[in-house]
Amino acid sequence: MSVITVTPNAALDVTYFVRGFRAGGVYRALSVAKKAGGKGLNVARAVRTLGGDPLATGFAGGLTGERILEDLSREGIRARFVRTAGESRCTITVVDEETGLVTEIREAGEAVSEEELAEFSRLFWEICRSASGSEAPLGRSTFACSWADICCSEVSESDTRSQPRSCGTGRCGAEERLRRLPGPMGESPDPAALPRCDGLESAQWCEPPGRDSSCATGRPDQDRTEIRFGEPSQVDAQAGRPVVVFSGSLRPGMAPDFYAKLIELAKGWGFLTILDTSGDALKSGVAAGPFLVKPNLTEARELVGMERGTPGEGEETFLARAAAAMASRIASHGPKVVVLSMGKHGAVMHHQGRTWSGRVRIDDVRNPVGSGDSMVGGMAWALARGQDIIEAFKLGVACGAANALTATAGEFRMEDVRALLDRVEVRPYEPCKP
Repeated sequence: MSVITVTPNAALDVTYFVRGFRAGGVYRALSVAKKAGGKGLNVARAVRTLGGDPLATGFAGGLTGERILEDLSREGIRARFVRTAGESRCTITVVDEETGLVTEIREAGEAVSEEELAEFSRLFWEICRSASGSEAPLGRSTFACSWADICCSEVSESDTRSQPRSCGTGRCGAEERLRRLPGPMGESPDPAALPRCDGLESAQWCEPPGRDSSCATGRPDQDRTEIRFGEPSQVDAQAGRPVVVFSGSLRPGMAPDFYAKLIELAKGWGFLTILDTSGDALKSGVAAGPFLVKPNLTEARELVGMERGTPGEGEETFLARAAAAMASRIASHGPKVVVLSMGKHGAVMHHQGRTWSGRVRIDDVRNPVGSGDSMVGGMAWALARGQDIIEAFKLGVACGAANALTATAGEFRMEDVRALLDRVEVRPYEPCKP
């Protein structure tokens, strides 16, 4: 079992706990927590907590970068990072212990050089080769990308000692597919390139059974398979297949197709790929056809062009129906699985033409920041062990909820996951029929 996380914009997460926080005030912190962060590192931490042995990679620079790598070492998370001249960023979270409100301030990070990008392309190639246990990618060919020259070179199956190199003329397969989506490679967006959701009337979805649905025919998923921590499942032949998770924002100046190129490369080695990012990087990454993509509501609305709208039949019902419609639309553009997180309202998952909702109700929410990362970590860990997609979704929902019960972002307790897992409700949605 192998989970690799890619975090281009790793951070030192600093969380302050105060009482009665208001803008413009001066506060004495009740406590302070500092740890290595960024979405991909939170994913790696989740996998580690579940009993896995993840490998984290990305960029780290300056004294902040050194602190990030030291924290990962203390936590027992393997790390292979490219060291950069630019300083790694910090993110600031203020948690108001009186109201429960959370305020975040996120630095953008500093740019990386073309030489540092080229070094990372070589490092990622080596990581993929090591994780695969073979000398060459699977399939007839793949593309090894060299960002120093912003090009790709095709590597044949017979070239067993191939390394990323510059060809000056090649193109990645993802880059070709990007032409079908708005805004690739710095081109002007074409709003018509992605289908828009013209109101929920044109994309109706039923409520899960048992929630006042008049046309749903599915039933709750009652066959709960126990997920045994510490020993791999033999659910299918995919057990042990490496999973690569691409998470978080890009550093300033990085091309929006950065993840798309890496997804193409990882797929060439036969790995499952998961993408969790936003904006143009999400748009480009979706075109590369990752196995799973996990946007939140805001990111999904931006991707498909759906306006926020005004819920008219209850917030939860409206969000669930809108999320199901958006997940279906995103899946039509390449990903095999779309998981759309909705905060306290749970998540929906679309796979092979079907949509499920997943939710577990919790009390005493401390800090929801990082819940989406913990969800991704739970799903990555389950998929790498060969769990089927429903089991992975259940575990992801449980890990995300467990994260919200802890004080600091991107952490959860195993006892909380075990307690929540049996309470997770996963129910199928069915398209409404006229």
